[in-house]
Amino acid sequence: MLKRNKNLVVSLIFCSSIAASFSGWSQVPPSTESAERRAPVVLRPNEKAAMLSDMREYLKGVQAIVAALAKDDMDTVSAVAKSLGTINIVGRPLMFPTVSGTGFRDLGALVHMNFEEMAIDAKTHRNTKATLERLAPLMKRCVTCHETYYITDKF
Repeated sequence: MLKRNKNLVVSLIFCSSIAASFSGWSQVPPSTESAERRAPVVLRPNEKAAMLSDMREYLKGVQAIVAALAKDDMDTVSAVAKSLGTINIVGRPLMFPTVSGTGFRDLGALVHMNFEEMAIDAKTHRNTKATLERLAPLMKRCVTCHETYYITDKF
């Protein structure tokens, strides 16, 4: 019995080491894996921190909108959407007005405009399905932005 257990342990160790050696074959080499393909948006460190904080608030807002839609609470949908849409980012000067910075700001302006429209529709039409139909392309813009740009404070 002892010899059988010993053989089993040795077999398990052997198989584990083989599996570990092959696991690296399917991974992308570190040099290309860490390469950033998105366009940088350069901000001052305090602006970067504020922007990232704002994005977390937008995510919380979208979650609150979805939760309110699940309850057909269109007043909450309207209030939250309005709070996310009232930020005027178009008038904000860019520290480094690069093509990527301007594109980032313009895409953000569309997102805020979409939230404004959602707030009005939710208050006026009180239609959950129509509001969800507005939310889908809005979220697609968020995904597009996160796939296209990254925020940095490095020049």
